[in-house]
Amino acid sequence: MFNRGQVSTAEAVTEFDGIVKRPIVTMNTTFSVFTTALGGIQRNLRGLADDAHQIATAPVERTDPLDLVEPLVSALEHQRGLEASAYAMRRADDALGTLLDTFA
Repeated sequence: MFNRGQVSTAEAVTEFDGIVKRPIVTMNTTFSVFTTALGGIQRNLRGLADDAHQIATAPVERTDPLDLVEPLVSALEHQRGLEASAYAMRRADDALGTLLDTFA
């Protein structure tokens, strides 16, 4: 049911790493948040680069100004996604720092 190195929530309350005295699940959760946030940052940077490419390669003599609406709106969405992922990574870093300060 659980992967090697993972414990259930009930076990996390009683099972501690003998060296640092911290719940194993808390560390797994913190690193999972880092991984998720990093994936969000990478995905949004790729999307932002694609949007910038579409804007930069748009024809100079546009007859329809709506040609740029979709990539501009998408760029704003990717910017907000990037900000949210960076915020999640910052919070996970703070949590990890608190864990290290508390249990180290």
